[in-house]
Amino acid sequence: MNIIFNSPISSNPSTKSGHDKNGNIFFVVRPRELTPFRAKMSDRFTKGVIDTLKAIFALGLLYLFSESRLSLESAAIFVAEIFIFGWLVSQAFRKMLRQTTTIKMTQEAISLRRWWGWQHFDRAIEHRFILIDHNLTREEAIRNDFEGREKQKEGKVIKAAVYYGQSAHVVLLYAGQRIDLLTVYDKARAADVVMRLQYCDRELDADGGKNSSHHEGAWTTDTPGGLKL
Repeated sequence: MNIIFNSPISSNPSTKSGHDKNGNIFFVVRPRELTPFRAKMSDRFTKGVIDTLKAIFALGLLYLFSESRLSLESAAIFVAEIFIFGWLVSQAFRKMLRQTTTIKMTQEAISLRRWWGWQHFDRAIEHRFILIDHNLTREEAIRNDFEGREKQKEGKVIKAAVYYGQSAHVVLLYAGQRIDLLTVYDKARAADVVMRLQYCDRELDADGGKNSSHHEGAWTTDTPGGLKL
């Protein structure tokens, strides 16, 4: 019985692998994610769509009632059509707002595609991929707390939307320098991106990157067994 295994790079984020002319493996990781600002835009658009649909729903019911066409069946169909349409529109808009980041990883380099061109980082230099909370997390928390207290004085209770607090920067630590690769709304999705980059990095090492001539210059201490550390 042949067992078909799932590829470790088949899930989100989008990842493709290949081999260069020398037979060395490379990866192209292309996460397509919302930033917190774009997530806020999407939610505001969705709220606008919902408010518009409520108005259309009320006018539609008045029309059906005036034309003596109002029945439980016609009302149910009308509601379903309106809100399915609204859901599709809001989801399409949210998908359109997702931003794609392209990161190529080879034996020699980690390459990030910026709007002005490619930026390259030497894989032989000490590096790792980590998550860092969004820079505006604390500012947002302070603002939401202040607004909540002000509303309480008016006898109102609100639950402030949290965007930056649910977001993280995907960062390349490059010889101690912080290189922001992308910002992701939804820390779970951000963690998926980091784990994928870490996996690709390990695979490149296992494919022989540490033994290539490019990397040998980074190892200076001889150890028993012929390994260089």
